[in-house]
Amino acid sequence: MAEQTWRTCHPVQGVSAMKQLKVGIIGIQGFGRRHAELLTTVPNVAIRAACDIREEALAGFARQYGIPQTFTDYRDMLAQADVDCVTIATPHHLHPRMVTDALLAGKHVLCEKPLAIRAADADIMVALAKQKRLKLACHYIFRLAPQIIGLKKAYDAGLLGEVYYVSMRWLARHTDFWFREDTGWRVVKAQAGGGILIGRGSHLIDAIWYVLGKPPVTSVYATCSNRLVGQEVEDFAAASIRFANGCQVNLECSYVLHLPEHEQRHEYEVYGTKGGAIARLLGARPGLFVGRCELPGNEWTDLLPVIGDETSKAEPSSVIEDFILAVREDRPPLVSGEDAAIITHIIEAAYRSADEGREIKLE
Repeated sequence: MAEQTWRTCHPVQGVSAMKQLKVGIIGIQGFGRRHAELLTTVPNVAIRAACDIREEALAGFARQYGIPQTFTDYRDMLAQADVDCVTIATPHHLHPRMVTDALLAGKHVLCEKPLAIRAADADIMVALAKQKRLKLACHYIFRLAPQIIGLKKAYDAGLLGEVYYVSMRWLARHTDFWFREDTGWRVVKAQAGGGILIGRGSHLIDAIWYVLGKPPVTSVYATCSNRLVGQEVEDFAAASIRFANGCQVNLECSYVLHLPEHEQRHEYEVYGTKGGAIARLLGARPGLFVGRCELPGNEWTDLLPVIGDETSKAEPSSVIEDFILAVREDRPPLVSGEDAAIITHIIEAAYRSADEGREIKLE
């Protein structure tokens, strides 16, 4: 199915769809602030409550966004605040308990990625959301990156044919939060679940899995390294993922690396039987490039005009806006809890592969 806007596929109907939705934010450090910024751009949304353990920072956050209620315990917020939805932006190990408590309190939930460190926890959250008939979404943001939207259009239109190989990477020479005291949880395995693989590798996997139509994964082989800094978790990872349709996906990612370029490199090279594409989000010449080589000669045909302007603004403009629309329109979010749980299963298998030094089969 070709990429379409969710509003086109799911038109808003009824008065209930237009009512103001009240949102609470759990965790204001890092992406919690980004949640607030994005929520303020969505019509008929009010941020009514915020929670964080740092009272001074919380007070300033509330003043900045005009939030009437603040809490230092998220359970108090769930019990006392008048909110329909919550967004969660806390360290990874806290996600399962917070998401579960929010669902039990009758709130729709958007959680930062990963949904959980352990696949079993992610599955439990998905089942609970289904039982409670509540929306559960996860903040894998690159599905709405213009280059990824364009890449999916090219794939869905059949321009690439059968995709048999993907090489993707997100390489950084230096990552500031890797060394900061206030984000120290990211280098503690019990709190983060891992390093770069769960941090940015999960983004890579989600984006390409989505582009290719969410094919079943049959096996994962991965290696991890912490040789540069010596943290408990890895600063470099590489993995090879095989899909049931025969496609092989290789990825590499780093938080620190002796990389000559200062700029990060975030890109997806996709090769099929009818054409190829590069979706480059960061690095030299960002953009989307789609075409084919007219064999047996060497003439290149640019196929980008076939899919139109891939840089046009996405609608909805963010995963958070899509989550709000999913609640209003009573339809699945773009990045559902079910999808996020599958990514957690893949990441868990990758870490198991790295630990055991062998390919891990998935059913």
